Amino acid sequence: RRRKDDPAFEAMGNVDELCSFVGSVHAELLGGSNDPSVNYGDLPEWLVDIMSRLFDMGSHVAKPKKITPKSCEDDDEEGFKANGIG
Repeated sequence: RRRKDDPAFEAMGNVDELCSFVGSVHAELLGGSNDPSVNYGDLPEWLVDIMSRLFDMGSHVAKPKKITPKSCEDDDEEGFKANGIG
């Protein structure tokens, strides 16, 4: 359990709010313009990828991976990578 004032709750809320904003932008791009000359290129797909990574971040903040001294030394261990690849 965590205390009510644990900074993880603020982090989870911030990640969730950012994901919601990105989702709103994505929805606006897909349904906002009736002008056929408007082309956003790959932006809608990028926004979906960003949302997916934000969901992953939120899950890692909510339930962080336990680090043991052995796993700190093991570079071959798979897991969350800060650069978003993993």
